[in-house]
Amino acid sequence: MSENKYKWMVMIYLAGNNSLSEECVFALADMAASRPPSQVAIIAQLNTGVHDHTTLQIKEGGMTADQIHDELKKALTNTNETTESSGPIDSGAKILKFVKEYKKDSDHYMLVLSGHGSGTMGDFLRQDGKKPFSLMDLGKLLKDIYAIDNRKMDVLGLDTCLMSMG
Repeated sequence: MSENKYKWMVMIYLAGNNSLSEECVFALADMAASRPPSQVAIIAQLNTGVHDHTTLQIKEGGMTADQIHDELKKALTNTNETTESSGPIDSGAKILKFVKEYKKDSDHYMLVLSGHGSGTMGDFLRQDGKKPFSLMDLGKLLKDIYAIDNRKMDVLGLDTCLMSMG
Protein backbone atom coordinates (compact mmCIF):
# COMPACT_ATOMS: atom_id res chain seq x y z
CA MET A 1 0.00 0.00 0.00
CA SER A 2 1.29 3.43 -0.95
CA GLU A 3 2.01 6.06 1.70
CA ASN A 4 0.86 8.83 -0.65
CA LYS A 5 -2.49 10.55 -0.22
CA TYR A 6 -3.49 10.12 -3.90
CA LYS A 7 -2.94 7.50 -6.58
CA TRP A 8 -3.03 10.23 -9.27
CA MET A 9 -2.38 13.96 -9.18
CA VAL A 10 -3.75 15.66 -12.31
CA MET A 11 -2.44 19.23 -12.69
CA ILE A 12 -3.97 21.38 -15.42
CA TYR A 13 -2.49 24.74 -16.39
CA LEU A 14 -4.98 26.89 -18.30
CA ALA A 15 -3.18 29.70 -20.17
CA GLY A 16 -6.16 31.86 -21.00
CA ASN A 17 -4.87 35.43 -20.84
CA ASN A 18 -5.97 35.76 -24.45
CA SER A 19 -8.99 34.83 -26.57
CA LEU A 20 -9.32 31.53 -24.64
CA SER A 21 -10.48 33.06 -21.33
CA GLU A 22 -14.08 31.89 -21.65
CA GLU A 23 -13.02 28.46 -22.92
CA CYS A 24 -10.83 28.02 -19.83
CA VAL A 25 -13.79 28.69 -17.53
CA PHE A 26 -15.94 26.24 -19.54
CA ALA A 27 -13.15 23.66 -19.20
CA LEU A 28 -13.17 24.16 -15.43
CA ALA A 29 -16.93 23.57 -15.36
CA ASP A 30 -16.50 20.34 -17.35
CA MET A 31 -13.72 19.17 -15.00
CA ALA A 32 -15.88 19.94 -11.99
CA ALA A 33 -18.65 17.75 -13.36
CA SER A 34 -16.23 14.82 -13.77
CA ARG A 35 -16.82 13.51 -10.24
CA PRO A 36 -13.27 12.27 -9.53
CA PRO A 37 -12.83 9.42 -7.04
CA SER A 38 -11.10 10.05 -3.71
CA GLN A 39 -7.75 8.66 -4.90
CA VAL A 40 -7.52 11.21 -7.76
CA ALA A 41 -6.73 14.87 -7.15
CA ILE A 42 -7.50 17.34 -9.94
CA ILE A 43 -5.88 20.75 -9.52
CA ALA A 44 -6.37 23.45 -12.15
CA GLN A 45 -4.60 26.79 -12.34
CA LEU A 46 -6.42 29.49 -14.26
CA ASN A 47 -4.55 32.41 -15.80
CA THR A 48 -6.78 34.89 -17.63
CA GLY A 49 -7.10 38.64 -17.83
CA VAL A 50 -9.13 38.44 -14.61
CA HIS A 51 -7.56 35.46 -12.84
CA ASP A 52 -3.81 35.24 -12.30
CA HIS A 53 -2.57 32.04 -10.63
CA THR A 54 -6.10 31.16 -9.49
CA THR A 55 -5.91 27.55 -8.32
CA LEU A 56 -8.95 25.36 -7.94
CA GLN A 57 -9.11 21.80 -6.64
CA ILE A 58 -11.90 19.72 -8.12
CA LYS A 59 -13.26 17.97 -5.06
CA GLU A 60 -14.12 14.29 -4.77
CA GLY A 61 -17.55 13.71 -6.23
CA GLY A 62 -17.34 16.80 -8.45
CA MET A 63 -18.68 20.32 -8.10
CA THR A 64 -21.66 22.17 -9.50
CA ALA A 65 -21.36 25.19 -11.78
CA ASP A 66 -22.48 27.36 -8.85
CA GLN A 67 -19.69 25.97 -6.66
CA ILE A 68 -17.13 26.71 -9.39
CA HIS A 69 -18.52 30.24 -9.71
CA ASP A 70 -18.31 30.73 -5.93
CA GLU A 71 -14.70 29.46 -5.80
CA LEU A 72 -13.63 31.75 -8.65
CA LYS A 73 -15.42 34.71 -7.05
CA LYS A 74 -13.71 33.97 -3.72
CA ALA A 75 -10.34 33.85 -5.52
CA LEU A 76 -10.99 37.32 -6.95
CA THR A 77 -11.60 38.74 -3.49
CA ASN A 78 -8.26 37.30 -2.38
CA THR A 79 -6.32 39.01 -5.19
CA ASN A 80 -5.46 41.87 -2.85
CA GLU A 81 -2.93 39.46 -1.35
CA THR A 82 -0.49 39.94 -4.22
CA THR A 83 2.57 37.85 -4.91
CA GLU A 84 6.04 39.24 -4.35
CA SER A 85 6.79 39.54 -8.07
CA SER A 86 8.90 42.38 -9.40
CA GLY A 87 7.25 42.22 -12.80
CA PRO A 88 5.52 39.88 -15.24
CA ILE A 89 6.29 36.21 -14.68
CA ASP A 90 6.79 34.13 -17.84
CA SER A 91 4.69 31.03 -18.48
CA GLY A 92 7.52 28.63 -17.63
CA ALA A 93 8.05 30.15 -14.18
CA LYS A 94 4.28 30.14 -13.50
CA ILE A 95 3.95 26.49 -14.51
CA LEU A 96 7.00 25.44 -12.48
CA LYS A 97 5.70 27.23 -9.37
CA PHE A 98 2.32 25.54 -9.83
CA VAL A 99 3.85 22.08 -10.24
CA LYS A 100 6.23 22.55 -7.28
CA GLU A 101 3.26 23.28 -5.06
CA TYR A 102 1.26 20.20 -6.08
CA LYS A 103 3.78 17.55 -7.22
CA LYS A 104 3.60 15.66 -3.95
CA ASP A 105 1.47 13.14 -2.09
CA SER A 106 0.81 11.06 -5.20
CA ASP A 107 1.99 7.83 -6.82
CA HIS A 108 1.50 9.19 -10.35
CA TYR A 109 1.52 12.65 -11.94
CA MET A 110 -0.15 14.10 -14.99
CA LEU A 111 0.39 17.63 -16.27
CA VAL A 112 -1.86 19.14 -18.93
CA LEU A 113 -0.81 22.41 -20.56
CA SER A 114 -3.73 24.13 -22.24
CA GLY A 115 -3.59 27.28 -24.37
CA HIS A 116 -2.69 28.65 -27.77
CA GLY A 117 0.06 27.03 -29.80
CA SER A 118 1.67 27.31 -33.21
CA GLY A 119 3.07 23.83 -33.44
CA THR A 120 6.76 23.14 -33.73
CA MET A 121 7.33 26.32 -35.72
CA GLY A 122 6.10 28.95 -33.30
CA ASP A 123 5.31 29.99 -29.81
CA PHE A 124 3.42 27.89 -27.34
CA LEU A 125 1.01 28.82 -24.52
CA ARG A 126 0.97 32.37 -25.88
CA GLN A 127 -0.68 34.88 -23.57
CA ASP A 128 -1.38 38.52 -24.31
CA GLY A 129 1.50 40.77 -23.33
CA LYS A 130 3.71 37.91 -22.16
CA LYS A 131 6.96 36.45 -23.45
CA PRO A 132 6.25 33.57 -25.88
CA PHE A 133 6.92 30.08 -24.52
CA SER A 134 8.85 27.96 -27.03
CA LEU A 135 9.33 24.22 -27.34
CA MET A 136 12.88 24.77 -26.06
CA ASP A 137 11.35 26.41 -22.99
CA LEU A 138 9.12 23.34 -22.61
CA GLY A 139 12.19 21.10 -22.59
CA LYS A 140 13.80 23.20 -19.86
CA LEU A 141 10.54 23.20 -17.88
CA LEU A 142 10.33 19.39 -18.00
CA LYS A 143 13.94 19.16 -16.81
CA ASP A 144 13.15 21.57 -13.94
CA ILE A 145 10.03 19.58 -13.02
CA TYR A 146 12.07 16.37 -12.91
CA ALA A 147 14.58 18.08 -10.58
CA ILE A 148 11.84 18.71 -7.99
CA ASP A 149 11.89 15.09 -6.80
CA ASN A 150 13.84 13.17 -9.49
CA ARG A 151 10.60 11.67 -10.81
CA LYS A 152 9.34 12.01 -14.35
CA MET A 153 5.78 12.91 -15.19
CA ASP A 154 3.70 9.85 -15.99
CA VAL A 155 1.60 11.77 -18.53
CA LEU A 156 2.16 15.11 -20.26
CA GLY A 157 -0.90 16.41 -22.08
CA LEU A 158 -0.64 19.25 -24.59
CA ASP A 159 -4.06 20.77 -25.20
CA THR A 160 -2.94 23.32 -27.79
CA CYS A 161 -3.35 23.87 -31.50
CA LEU A 162 -0.93 22.14 -33.86
CA MET A 163 0.99 20.25 -31.15
CA SER A 164 0.62 16.93 -32.96
CA MET A 165 2.92 18.04 -35.79
CA GLY A 166 5.65 15.49 -36.26
